[in-house]
Amino acid sequence: MSQPVKLVKGEVSYDDFMYNILGNTFEAAASGAGAAIGQVLIPVPVVGAIIGSIVSTTVLRIIKEKLLGGGYYKLVNDAKYEADFAGYYRPLVSAFYCCANEYDLCSRYCDYYRQEIGNTHNETSNTLDNAESRINNLKNNI
Repeated sequence: MSQPVKLVKGEVSYDDFMYNILGNTFEAAASGAGAAIGQVLIPVPVVGAIIGSIVSTTVLRIIKEKLLGGGYYKLVNDAKYEADFAGYYRPLVSAFYCCANEYDLCSRYCDYYRQEIGNTHNETSNTLDNAESRINNLKNNI
């Protein structure tokens, strides 16, 4: 089915349509150039053009797949997907940072109160020890 028909039926997006048309144009140009070069190199009528066309389109496809990693369109599609996905994970990342900050704050409060309780416990313990030693001194002096 032709690309314009797919576009009208909604089977492809406008970006897909433009990429496909561009890809088809490059393939046709490479095929035509390959046919001309093949006809010059192999002067047998039609055979040189067919072989040149096949070789040039094959080389173009290999270049697109291997060197460009699927081409510019794949890069744009990946970027669009990441931008769409970012809308979903940004709130999660924000919530994570908020929770991490709250955890740090709670942890600091807990450390502070543990230290205060420890200091209070030490002071109380020292006071009781002092009181006990005074009581023992009083008992000994009586």
